[in-house]
Amino acid sequence: MLENDALLNQDIREADSDELFGASVALEERAIYALENNLYDELVAIVTQNHAADVADLIQALKSDDRRAFLEAIQHDLPPEVITYFDENIREDIFEILGVAGVAAAVTDLDTDDAVDLIKDLDEEQQRDVLQAVSAGERALLEEGLSYPEDSAGRLMQQEIVCVPPFWTVGEAISFVREMEAISERLYDIYVVDPKHHPIGEISLASLLKNPLDTAVQDIMQVNIHPIPADEDQEKVGDLFRHYALVAAPVVDDSGKIVGMITFDDAMAVLEKEAEEDLMLMANISESDFHAPVGATAYWRLRWLVITLLTAMLTSFVISHFEPSIQQITALAFLMPI
Repeated sequence: MLENDALLNQDIREADSDELFGASVALEERAIYALENNLYDELVAIVTQNHAADVADLIQALKSDDRRAFLEAIQHDLPPEVITYFDENIREDIFEILGVAGVAAAVTDLDTDDAVDLIKDLDEEQQRDVLQAVSAGERALLEEGLSYPEDSAGRLMQQEIVCVPPFWTVGEAISFVREMEAISERLYDIYVVDPKHHPIGEISLASLLKNPLDTAVQDIMQVNIHPIPADEDQEKVGDLFRHYALVAAPVVDDSGKIVGMITFDDAMAVLEKEAEEDLMLMANISESDFHAPVGATAYWRLRWLVITLLTAMLTSFVISHFEPSIQQITALAFLMPI
């Protein structure tokens, strides 16, 4: 039996290697097999050994009952990053299964931008319960993030940033980064600030590592930076990143003080969302159509189909009424589409 399972896993891994990205059919079959046979360790291996985005795709692809059973089985081992890739309707199930304590634990492990994005989907009572369950320092950061308008740069930014004064050396800056307790894994640049904490330059990690340790930070910093006001519209933020091909950009408050940074993955998500909204607007549909109940969706679609049918019948009647004229003057046929 163990040999068969080992061979099955080997075949599945080989099949998975053929997929460029996303949850493959083989991975779905592996998850369903483990779920049906109560192979808890196998389920944990699936969610911990695969990329968070692929795990999210896998869970969302499962049937409703299988998805809930899967989530309930691995709720204590689900990497918090996986939740950030879920659609909003799936997150509702996650919040119900994990409870306040589970959501608070997930929020604590995430960068502030992802944590704020999760909390904003909760109702006011749930938000209050989760915020009360985290530490005072974490609560202050989350409340600050939630205080910005929904579609503003402040909602996109992560507050885990590294700032150094211009008179420090490269060696001092590297030591400072190493000693920081809370630091984002998506750290691309460190920012050079003046005494008022206004950003005056930035240094990429690559530049920081390749220069001698006794080099002054101000001698290698890039001064052509693009600070983003915290209340700036997210669509403009996305356009800024696209125009300058930015990897990261600092976010400043009304006084010009740096309060966070936005990374390219969040800017790309904004551009994708805006493009999706434009396409749905062109098609005259709303985002709720994708997740609305079947009955409601059928009602709204059927209503427009009936209207289209009636207009087509009216057009047919008009054309048939003028059929003799069309036969006499063939050129009138070109006007029928109008």
